[in-house]
Amino acid sequence: MVLWPLIAIIMMCLQIALHQYVQSILSNTLFDTAATPPALILSGDQSGYKSEVCDKIPFIKKSTCVEQLLVEMLPLSEVPTAKTEVTGRIFTVGQSMNVMILRAAIPTPRIFPALPQGWANASVVFRRP
Repeated sequence: MVLWPLIAIIMMCLQIALHQYVQSILSNTLFDTAATPPALILSGDQSGYKSEVCDKIPFIKKSTCVEQLLVEMLPLSEVPTAKTEVTGRIFTVGQSMNVMILRAAIPTPRIFPALPQGWANASVVFRRP
């Protein structure tokens, strides 16, 4: 009688830990990108950048990750003031010395199917060199 609730609690804890791990990797990757923007970002290669980010996420198959990862970049002056979801449709390179915002989102893998789908989100603001 106690076993099933205990198993459910353990599975939920594992799910939360996995979500936090993917969230942390995504945030760290975006912060590293802002510190030293790679050539993929500066040239506007969204698919190449997605592949680079997915190389750092070990729990998601790379092909699935590249397909599901949403990445968008645009000048901060063009960002709407209302809350908007990351759609992955906008990837503007901007001009030199523009303040840019880079946002990413990916669904986290589900261990426990009864839980709703979680999304790891991250964003960073940086000045384009």
